Formats: sequence, C-alpha cells, structure tokens
Amino acid sequence: MDKDDGIYQYDRYSTPITEHASASFNLLGFDVPERDYNKYYWMANFKFRPTQNLKLLFSYKDRVIRYQYFDWTYRYSAATSPVRETTWRSASLEVSQSISRDMNYELVLSYSQNGLTQKPGDPDNPGEGLDPDQFIFDYERESYQDRNGNGVYDPPEPIINLFPDTANFGTDFYGPDYTYGEDQFDINIQGATVDVSDFRFNDNGYIDNIEGEPFVDLNGNGIWDAGDWLDDKNGNGVLDEDLMSNVNQSTPEPYVDGDSVLGEPFIDVNANNVYDAGVDIFVMGVGPDNMDLNHDGRYNGPCPNNDCWEPGIPYQDRNGNGLFDAPNHSYDTGEPYTDVNGNGIWDGGGASTFFDPLIYSDTAVWHHRSTNTYRGEVKIFWQLGKHELKGGFALKQEDFIYEEIQRPYMLYTGRPDGGPYPDRGAFRDMFGYNPWSGTVYFRDKLEYGSMIASLGLRWDFFLQDKQDLVDVARNDDLGSGIILGDRQKLSPRIGFSYPISDKAKVHFNYGHFFQRPSLLYMYKRNTTSVTMNTAIGNYNLDYQKTIQYSFGVKYAMSDNYSVDISGYFKDEFDKINAASVRVGGLRRTQFRNSDYGRSRGFEFSMEKRGGGYVNGLVSYTYAFAFGKASQTNEDYMTDFENSRVPLDEAPLDNDVRHNLKASVQVYVPNTVKPKLFGLPIPNGWSMDIQTFIESGRPFTPDENYPNINTDLGEDIQRNSMRKPWIVNFDVRFTKDFKLFGLDNKFIVWVENVFDNRNVVWVYRNTGRPDTQQNDGTFVRGGTAYDNNPLNYDYGRQIRFGFEVNL
Repeated sequence: MDKDDGIYQYDRYSTPITEHASASFNLLGFDVPERDYNKYYWMANFKFRPTQNLKLLFSYKDRVIRYQYFDWTYRYSAATSPVRETTWRSASLEVSQSISRDMNYELVLSYSQNGLTQKPGDPDNPGEGLDPDQFIFDYERESYQDRNGNGVYDPPEPIINLFPDTANFGTDFYGPDYTYGEDQFDINIQGATVDVSDFRFNDNGYIDNIEGEPFVDLNGNGIWDAGDWLDDKNGNGVLDEDLMSNVNQSTPEPYVDGDSVLGEPFIDVNANNVYDAGVDIFVMGVGPDNMDLNHDGRYNGPCPNNDCWEPGIPYQDRNGNGLFDAPNHSYDTGEPYTDVNGNGIWDGGGASTFFDPLIYSDTAVWHHRSTNTYRGEVKIFWQLGKHELKGGFALKQEDFIYEEIQRPYMLYTGRPDGGPYPDRGAFRDMFGYNPWSGTVYFRDKLEYGSMIASLGLRWDFFLQDKQDLVDVARNDDLGSGIILGDRQKLSPRIGFSYPISDKAKVHFNYGHFFQRPSLLYMYKRNTTSVTMNTAIGNYNLDYQKTIQYSFGVKYAMSDNYSVDISGYFKDEFDKINAASVRVGGLRRTQFRNSDYGRSRGFEFSMEKRGGGYVNGLVSYTYAFAFGKASQTNEDYMTDFENSRVPLDEAPLDNDVRHNLKASVQVYVPNTVKPKLFGLPIPNGWSMDIQTFIESGRPFTPDENYPNINTDLGEDIQRNSMRKPWIVNFDVRFTKDFKLFGLDNKFIVWVENVFDNRNVVWVYRNTGRPDTQQNDGTFVRGGTAYDNNPLNYDYGRQIRFGFEVNL
C-alpha cells in the first residue's frame, strides 16, 4: 500500500476556505484516511512441481490506484477537480518442462483486466466523482444580472401592489412594477387604449408623486430597491441556488468601483436616512448653517454608481490619496472587494485565471474504459550443437470497451449509440471491439569460433471483424470504401559480436520493428455528435514501422574497466497523425499513417565493475531526432490554425542533443570489516548516487516572441528554440540490520537532492515557464495563473522505507 499526496498538491496553493476534505473508508472497523494518491496492491504465487522436470506456477496480482488529478485551473476548486481510478488485475498459469537435456518449453496462459475511470469531483463526497445525470442541464440553469456589483443576488424588495400591474414570471421574471407616484395610466391591451388613472394612494384630493406603493424596506435605506434581474427557469419567482451554473465560472471578484459619494448634509425629518424633497430640511444660504456645499441650488446626494460627484460634495476617500477617484470600471488598490476564494488579493477573473470555488471546467469529462485480455504463448528452447534455437507463438484477444461523455451538462442530440446516460453530453464516444492479434517468432543464436551471431524472424498479425465495422463505415467512412480485416508484417533481426583483439570486440545489430496502433486511434469518435470538430478513428490504420541499426566497439582497459563506443540509426515510417480529408462538401479529420521521423546518435560510456567496494558508469550521448510531426494531432492543429502542413523536417519534441548520465554505487557487505584511513567503519550498507544532465528540448515560438519578425503569411520554423537544460541528482542509501532474528533494511531515498527547478514547459510567446505576459514589445512578470507548477519537473523528494525479509 502506497499513500501520499503526490508531487503536485492542491493544499500547497489553496486557502483555508478552499481546501478540499480528505476521504476515508472503513476497514475492519478502522477508519483509513485517503490521500491525494492511493495505491493498493497485493499478489500471490503458488508453485507446484509434480515431477522433477515439470513445474507449474500460478500467479495472481491486483492493483487499484485512486487519485485526484492535478489541474492548475482548479487551484481554488480542488473539491471539483477530476478524480481517477485505475485498476489492473492479472491471473496467469506458467508451465515449464524439460523434454530432454537440450530441449525445454514454456506455456503461459493469462487473463488480465485493465481499466480507467475518470469523473468530475463531487465536493459533497470527497474522493468520489459525479455521474453525468448528477449535473443539471444547461437549459435548466438560472442566472441573474448583478446590478450593484456586490456578487450576490438581491431580490426586489416586496411591495404591496396597490396599483395592480402585470407580474411576469418564467424566463423574464422581474416581479410587479413598483409605482412611485399617482400620475399613472391604465393600459387596456386588448382595446389598445391608454387612459389617465384616477387611482390614488392617499385621499388628499390631488395627484402627487411624493408617495408610492408601500414596500418592505429590508435594508432600511428608505427607498424601494428593484434588486437584480433574474432568469427564472422554473417560474417560482426566486433564485434557486442548486440551479445556478457551476461550469466554467472564472468571474472577477465583486468590488466597489471608485470612491463613494456621501452626499450633502440635510435634516432627516422622517428619520429614514434618505433625503425626501418637501419633507426633509435642506438649508441653502451664505451662513454657517449652509448645506448646499457646491452652491448649485439643489440637494446632491449619493448615487448608485458613484458617478455623480462634484467638487465640494463629501466622499469616502478609499485609498487616502486626497482626490476623488471616479469609477473607472477596473479594480484599483484600496477599493473594497469580496474575497471569494480567501487568497487575500483581488482576482480579476477571465479565461486565463483560476476557476471560482466549486466550479467545473466547461470541458468536464466522464470517462470509462476497460480492456480484458486473454493471452496464450508457447516458447520452445533447443540447444543444437553450436546453435541455440528459440521459437514461439502467441495469440491474444482484447475485449476493448470505451465510454466517454464530454460536457455532461448538455443535451445529446446525435444518433443513438447504445451507451449509458443516452441523453447526456455534447460529445459522446461509445464503442466496443474484440480484435485478435498474435505473433510467431524464431531466433538462432550461433557461436562460431569467437563470433556470436543472432538471426531472427518475427511475424506479427492483427485481425478484426469486418461486420462489426459496417455501421461505422456507413456513418463515418471518409471515402475509402474498404474495411481491412487483417494486417500482417514480417520483421528480420540480425545481431553479432566479434572480437578483434584480446581486449576489444565489435558489435552490430539490425532489425525491423512493428508496433500496432492504439485501439483508440483505430476506433475513436464513431458515435459522437455530428457537430464534433475533432479527429475520428481509422479502423484501417496499419502498423508503425521502425528500422534500427547500431554499430560499436567495446574495449576492456583492464579487468575492471571497459569502454563502449557506438552509434545508432533509426528511421520511423507510417507514424500516426491526424489528416484533414474532404467527403463531398464536408471536411473531417481522421488518424492516418502519414508521418516519418528519423534519429541518429553517438554514445560513449565507461564502466567499472568488480574489484573493491565502488562501481560506476558514465555515459554521454549526442543525438538528434527529426521528422514532420511530433504529436499525433499536429497536422490537425496545423489545419485548424490555417497554417501550412509542414513539408520539411524539423526537430521533434523529444530531440535531446546532449545527454550525460553518471552513477556510482558503493556497497559494503556484512561479511567484511572495512576501514577508512585506517579507521573501522560500519558495514552492511550501500549508497547509489545518480546524476542526469540533458540539454533542453525544443519548442516553437509564436509571432509575439521577443525579437521575432515574420512577413505576412510566413510560418515560424518549428521547434527552432530550446528550453533550459535539465540537471538532476539522486541519492539512495540502505542499511542492513538484524531485528527479532529477521533480516531488515532501512532505506533513505532523496530525488533531486539540490531541488533544481527543471523546466519542462514554456509559453510560446515568452519562452519562459513563469509568464505569458507579452504585449508584443515588453515581457512582464507573470500572474499567479502563469506560474503553473506543472511547468516544472518535480522538486526535492525524500522517502523513507523499511523492508523486512521473512
């Protein structure tokens, strides 16, 4: 069982009011707390030897991993961030038997189940996720227009509707209109007439506009407040909190814009804190009792938007600068705000910022996939003189089930797909297939004098049921008109080593290697809504082919030291990318075997083995990797961005030119009594020091990158810039000791000892991992959102372990 909070943790960046609670479960009456990352696994092996030359081994392995997926956008909404669970179970039977002294065989029968489930996080049940039907539909959501900018819904103050007017409900609900005075009109909608009303609020014998309808003054300000406009979906006249949108809300925190106008003084006769003309007293004159501070002959009071200030009118100076700061529709330091996420600063909201608390991404995904694999393999080994022969056959069937619903809060309008939650999701992908695949291989390892040669041949095949794809072809086929039922490939492999002296030997390897495409690339997006603009699967994808060969020389400088100098060449054909194709008037994208890549490298290594307590290895590699595309969807994105599909080669994303690795192992066994400078030191311990240094990987700057000038229509050279170098040091120390008669081991493992901030991602417009603030002229410091911890590799990790050998 492994339980930790992972490399990236929400709690490092959250606030006390946005921390997500930890889950737990009951185990035999004990409450076991969950962490952000939880791994549970167990295994069992049973050996049986019915005869001396026959052995049977039954194995069962089980592993479950539950964890909270880290997404920087969810910094203040960790409780709703995606939760994932991966499962892996395997049962196998291995039979091995020696037929004779020179021949034996192995039979392996296995079953495995591999699954992944992802759900949007459920804040009410930590560690659990929401199913699609637990979201309200977007057309059911209620909203309001925040007229006063206070960040909360303010309903209209209740009125006694003495002058009855229509109360509109439904999606345009605003309640009865408040009648401010007696000068009103009776409107006959059916008769299309408008008459002066004889309605009177009081019985004083004349029309006046001083009095209005009675109302409940909830805030005590003496005037009727109309409140906020409400989009009321269910027509009950109130804002239902559970129907408000919880998707893609990155809103500015409410604030008071500008200084507040206090208004001129007056004598409040009716004590309602509001100036009422004709009732309250407002003195205008030249004496000390003058209240008309700006001498304009009228009362100037507060106004809702604080935009009515004139010199002389009292105001609240929020930032203390001695000047009246008028509303400017932007937040300024000193203005009061509602700290929704509790981080102590005002957050402006917007697309490039964090979600509000308890909010989901608009691309929320419910996902489940599983693969049940049935596999059988037979291996035969035969020593025939100088020939060591190996042959085998393996057959595998995969039951692959894929279910994905994107944006479950939207109504699905596509064709029925037979999947769960049939009315949910803007985009759906539901399919299941059970293809067969297998391999037949043969290898002859030959020793001829001092030369050792290995000759091999491998046959790979893939079979799928055409009938399962007929309906798919009718709906999604892009003009091929063919459904391939099988694919097969032959791959030769050759290797040899030959001594050229008593201390040196040359070695050479050449081979063809084929990799079957992922089933996801073959069957993806066959049941999605017709408006989905993304790549769909291609059931006719072929194997990806790699031709690789290497040549080198290994030289023994002494009994303990050796040097190996070698070079390698690798060409990759039929790499998968997403190509844009047209069928009739419709343009679609589909995965195709359309790309090529090549890499070359040179490696020098020196190794020390045996002789003393210290061993080690130092290696340096110079290499480059070029091709047309680094990502499976790169051509698709190129077409989406209206740029040209690349015809030339460029460095691939994994192009690392310089790579230096070094490791030193110190091992002092219990059987010796070592000394250092003549002094005895403890025994039974080991220490492994590893160093890893590599040059930065490439990236493509955009047109705003500093000092880049492009002509109209000119594309920037792909992967023409480099990220910083990566430097890492790890140390692992173990100490053996006896306890209760058992062999025990204490372990300390420190990764990234010096806590280097190794950069793994940079923004294309700045080339930096901490800011994307580039206005085309200057690069400024980044926002909190820009400084994404995922842009850096892991920092210092310290682990302690205890091992018991029974």
